[in-house]
Amino acid sequence: MEVFRLEKEILKYLGIEKYSTKRMKYVTDVQKFLNNLAMFYCVFVSASYILSAKDLLDMAESLSPSTSVLVMLIKYAVFCKRSGQIFGFMDEIEEFNGLYKDFPNAREILTKANKQSVKITTPIKFLVIAISTFYIMKPLIVDLVYYLFYGIQPSRGVPLKAEFFYDVKDSPAYELIYLLQIYQIILTCFLTFVTASVYSNFCHNISGHFEILRGSIKDMKIDEFVIYHLKLMDITNRLNLIYKPMIFTTYTIGTVVYVVLGLVIITADSFLKNLTPIMHAFAALIYAASFSYGSQKIMDSSESICDEAYNIDKDYIMVLMMAQKKLRFTTPFFEASLETFSFMLSRSWSFIAVLNSFV
Repeated sequence: MEVFRLEKEILKYLGIEKYSTKRMKYVTDVQKFLNNLAMFYCVFVSASYILSAKDLLDMAESLSPSTSVLVMLIKYAVFCKRSGQIFGFMDEIEEFNGLYKDFPNAREILTKANKQSVKITTPIKFLVIAISTFYIMKPLIVDLVYYLFYGIQPSRGVPLKAEFFYDVKDSPAYELIYLLQIYQIILTCFLTFVTASVYSNFCHNISGHFEILRGSIKDMKIDEFVIYHLKLMDITNRLNLIYKPMIFTTYTIGTVVYVVLGLVIITADSFLKNLTPIMHAFAALIYAASFSYGSQKIMDSSESICDEAYNIDKDYIMVLMMAQKKLRFTTPFFEASLETFSFMLSRSWSFIAVLNSFV
């Protein structure tokens, strides 16, 4: 069962792949460098604009997209640094699926797990495509409307507000900057989808295996059961180590994104100004929710082994002891769960209320 076919294709496009030849290694290294440079440049010029902003609202309008790019820059760097581990993990999960596919209801459970993962990540895919299209087309549409209906000459704006240290209104600087920002937006769009999709697939497949294990507990020998359970715990702990920096940025810098977007939305004076921030906010919320839900699903499914093993046989006492320790996806300050997601939203709203009083 090939679970990560689409994700591998996107990672190949982004230059994050296993090196098949020495020549390919140099090609992908150059591609990684250019992608990192493009995103870093976007964050740098956006930060310059934020520092020179006239008021809090003007700062917020630039901060929301640039912060999203910063989150993806960090995650892209993590993916590049740990590409071997991530690809190895994908192969291991697919091999693991094949190893236990003949267990009772295994195919149905794993198929259902993959479908659930797709249901969660599909809205993210469509939202980031829509948001990217709006960000890219908005300056052109605004210039066209003002020119056709009001006779005002095009202002030659760019998708992302930034403070450039040279004049970008004249050709060819304007066209080059516009193309660069289009590339930055599309790159962020791909990264948003692939980071959420890969993590969601990992979590749903692992929780599917816990479900298989729980359903097969009466039919398996105790040593087979323990080996299977230990493998799942080892895979989950290694997944936590790989994704720890990404989970941390999702909750910390992600909270800044929600606060800024919330401030922009409640202070906008028209629906058209609100449309892009609202879509951006929904995508950011679903993105964080996919991390929280996937982690929560593993935590709950691993804990359910304890309930199933209880009172079956005294030999399962070791399994009960291991299963009572809930598997957690932790960072230095919190764990990835629906409870943390809820706490993050409540704190974001508190910050929005405070900042709104200064606008």
